Amino acid sequence: MAFCDDYPDLCSGATPESAADRLKFDKDKYAAEAKAAADTLARQQAGAIAQEDYLRKQFGLGVPKAVSGEIDLQESTGKSYIGQQYTNLLGELTKRKTAGEGATTTGYSNLIDYLTRNQPTAFAQAQRAQPQVAQSGLTQYMAGQGVSPGVVQEATNIGNVQAAGGAANFNSLLNVLAGREQAGQQSRQSEAEMGKTSALANLEAIYGQGTASLESSQLAALQELATTISNAKLQSQREASARDQAIQSALAALYGTGYVKPPPGVCPPGQEKDANGNCVPKVTENPANVTLDGISAGTTLNPGVSALLKLIAQAQASGSYSGGGSGGPMSMGNAQVAF
Repeated sequence: MAFCDDYPDLCSGATPESAADRLKFDKDKYAAEAKAAADTLARQQAGAIAQEDYLRKQFGLGVPKAVSGEIDLQESTGKSYIGQQYTNLLGELTKRKTAGEGATTTGYSNLIDYLTRNQPTAFAQAQRAQPQVAQSGLTQYMAGQGVSPGVVQEATNIGNVQAAGGAANFNSLLNVLAGREQAGQQSRQSEAEMGKTSALANLEAIYGQGTASLESSQLAALQELATTISNAKLQSQREASARDQAIQSALAALYGTGYVKPPPGVCPPGQEKDANGNCVPKVTENPANVTLDGISAGTTLNPGVSALLKLIAQAQASGSYSGGGSGGPMSMGNAQVAF
């Protein structure tokens, strides 16, 4: 359509009437076709040059800053949330422990105070027996009559001794019972003290188990977050690698048209110069800073991931790599790696 628009007379279908006219017609037609072809070639070359410049600028940009920034933001936000949750739960656990210790201490202190103020004293304060010395009236009468009272006095003395012994036995029994009473009181007070100590120890043990459980949950949450972030970084790097592969393919197809050639002295995309100045496949070590082990991302590089990224980069540079979509296999030469 462009040729006929520029040269309507040549596309009108009119037939020259003479040989000279036909010769001129053919000459003009050839010149017009040559100019149209040259114009088309110039437009194609200009378009190819612009396309090559754009593709080269887009190649090797890696993961977009907006994507990596969002991943980093999610990581920092997740760590902050997990840390805040741990702090809140630990504070609540500590608060409950303090309240439990206060209630336990108060309860046992009241019990010990009650036992101290209400000591059993029934036997300790019981009236002790006081033996009375008996005086025999018959003895006095016999003495008044001039008769010796020795026989009767002996019986009186025996009665007095027996009365004193009975009183002593009674008082001894009261002392024994009072001693047991005091021992029972001390035992109850000791049991209260031991109960208080045991209750506080149980509270401390429960608190220790609670803090251990919180720490375990925190570590598990951080590990899960680290895995998620690592997977996100690896996925973003896969997408960046697939984009570079598509750019490589587009540049290869563009150079294949012959409209544009690679700049002299510049290696094709995916290659770099070695010490001898030769273009060799470019190897990138873990460009996404991906880690799959450890809680904090960026601390310890996973050897398997590093080797995989190196293999992908080598395959990209050699042109034998085709990136799969999310969850699909990537083919590298005759090998496939499934994600």
